[in-house]
Amino acid sequence: MVVVSPIVVACVVLGFGFGLVVGVRLLLLWRRTRQWPELALGCFGVTVAAGVVGTALGQRLVEVAPSAGPAVSGLAQLLVVCGNMALLQATRVLFRPRSPAAWAGSLGLSGVLVMAWLGRMLIDGNPGQVTQATVFNAALLAARFAAFGWWGVEACLYAIRARRRSQLGLGDAWVAHRFALWALMGLIACVGNGCVLVSAFWLPAYASLGMSFAAMMAIAGNVVVYLSFYPPAFYRNWMMRAPSG
Repeated sequence: MVVVSPIVVACVVLGFGFGLVVGVRLLLLWRRTRQWPELALGCFGVTVAAGVVGTALGQRLVEVAPSAGPAVSGLAQLLVVCGNMALLQATRVLFRPRSPAAWAGSLGLSGVLVMAWLGRMLIDGNPGQVTQATVFNAALLAARFAAFGWWGVEACLYAIRARRRSQLGLGDAWVAHRFALWALMGLIACVGNGCVLVSAFWLPAYASLGMSFAAMMAIAGNVVVYLSFYPPAFYRNWMMRAPSG
C-alpha cells in the first residue's frame, strides 16, 4: 500500500480546503437568492473538497491504523462521487433541462462513478489511493473528466450566446462573463483531473507531483468560481470597460 507523503497531503488540504470555504459561502448565498447555480456549485464545492481532504488524511491514517485508513478514505471518496454527480445534474438542469440525451448522459456518468467507487472499495481494496493503475480507477477518473468537460463546453457555448446578445443590447455583459468563468473552471478541472490520470497510468514515478499539481488547479478553479459570484468592484468594473470585440 502506497502512503501519501506529508507534502502532498499539505498541498491537497490547502487546495481543496479553500474549495470548502468557497462552497460554504455559495451555500450561504443560496439561502438568500434561492438560485440553482449557487446551490449546485456550493454542494459540488463542499462535497468534493471535504471528500478529497478526507481521502488524503485517510491515507496518512494508514500509518497508525492500517484497517481504518482505507475505510475513512473510501467514505471520503464517496463524498467526491456525490459532488461529481451534483455537477452532472447542475449541467443538465442549467443548460439542457428538456434534453433526453442530457438525462441519459448525466445518469450514465453517475452510474459509472458509483460502480467505479464500489469497485475500488470492494475489489481494489484501497479506495483512497487515486494513483492506482486499475480499471476501476481509470473509469472513475475518466467519468470525472467527462463531467468537468461537459460542464465546461456547455458553459462556453452559453457564454458565446450571451455575449452576442449583450453586444446587441439584449443581455447583460456580466452574465456572459460569468458563464465564461464557469467554462474556465471546467477547463481547469479537466487539466487537474488529467494530471492525476496521466501520472497514475503513464508516469507513476511522478504520481505525487501530479496530485500536488491537481491541488493547485483546485485553488485556481475555486478562485474563478469565487470571482463569478463575488467579484471585487475593481474586477467587475475592469471587465465591464473591456472592449467586447
